[in-house]
Amino acid sequence: MLPPFLVVFWLLAGRGLDGVDDGRAVLLMIVVLVWAVRLTGNWLHDWPGLHHEDFRYAPLREGAGRFGIVADLVAIHLVPTLIVFLGLVPAYAVLARPGEPLGWLDVVATVVGIGAPVLQYVADAQMRAFIKVRQPGQAMESGLWSWSRHPNYFGEIAFWWSLALFGIAGAPEDWWWLVVGGVAMTAMFQGASIPMMEKRSLERRPAYQDVIDRVPRLVPRPPRRA
Repeated sequence: MLPPFLVVFWLLAGRGLDGVDDGRAVLLMIVVLVWAVRLTGNWLHDWPGLHHEDFRYAPLREGAGRFGIVADLVAIHLVPTLIVFLGLVPAYAVLARPGEPLGWLDVVATVVGIGAPVLQYVADAQMRAFIKVRQPGQAMESGLWSWSRHPNYFGEIAFWWSLALFGIAGAPEDWWWLVVGGVAMTAMFQGASIPMMEKRSLERRPAYQDVIDRVPRLVPRPPRRA
């Protein structure tokens, strides 16, 4: 939950600087606040206690063998933290550097940035409702989950890309380094989180292969016919 505190710090530090667009700063702050509220609410609702550990961590340590402590430090802590900081670079550019006047791309960034956590909220609610009534081995494939196998991940990626859009709106000529965080976040989910989640789902629910065959992996769109 560091991002909201960082953007508030940058906002306060950048007040009074010439060229900083206050309108863009306010829109970005709203987007980050909506994202943070959804994330915190989801954690409060689902967190089982201090004994809980993300299912991905143990396989990463075990797969590294005697270098498990290195995998723990690098793959579980340092790399994700670095990616989050890269994702926040556009926010720093908006809040602490001079930028272009407010424009149409800021509107797109705001719509994407608010829509992303809303989509995650709906996906989470649908999954909780399904878990209450699912049969043994049954895979989720209704609601948003019928259009994407990972709508919550899609929403998370979209949020970080909305920050990149804000940065590009303020400094179009710097687009090449403002998208680094969005690219890194997408790569992490596509290359690590989604494969590990799908492997776990197939091990626990063999019927999930049918979902893989029909439902898009990440970007929501109509599923293929059976």
